[in-house]
Amino acid sequence: MAGAEEQLCQYFYCAPHSRDDFREFFNEAVNHQAGDSLIENIEEAGNMGLKVGVVGATGAVGRNMLSILDERNVNIKRLRCFASERTAGHILEWKGKEITVELLTEEVMKEPFDYLLFSAGGGVSEKYAAIAAKAGNTVIDNSSTWRMTEGIPLAVPEVNPHVLENYQ
Repeated sequence: MAGAEEQLCQYFYCAPHSRDDFREFFNEAVNHQAGDSLIENIEEAGNMGLKVGVVGATGAVGRNMLSILDERNVNIKRLRCFASERTAGHILEWKGKEITVELLTEEVMKEPFDYLLFSAGGGVSEKYAAIAAKAGNTVIDNSSTWRMTEGIPLAVPEVNPHVLENYQ
């Protein structure tokens, strides 16, 4: 992880404690009104349509993330779902459309995304979130990999949603 702290300037960690905590965290992020912040960037970019990726999309939390994006009616121009070799190629339905789950690779993490949501475990986050953040992508991860890393805000919805204020 040498140099990871410098590479993760556009990265923060979400620590949901239950299935509904991510929903609460996302609702807080979308509804929060702050200065030139992550939340306003989500809303502003959402007006044009976001490019969003979900890493670990075939797992229970990944599917919940997709459900929340649908429930919140986030304006997504392009949604891509990623997983391991075991579930790459599976078909997921989202907003009445079929999405083929893609294999997670270093190359796709270097592509531009507005937001990458990670729920695939610590080892996956350690490797791929760092690559995505270095490429300039905003990464939201719910593994414990980065929870004690200086410079990466830890957002716990029921405790400190204010850490999203002025986060860019």
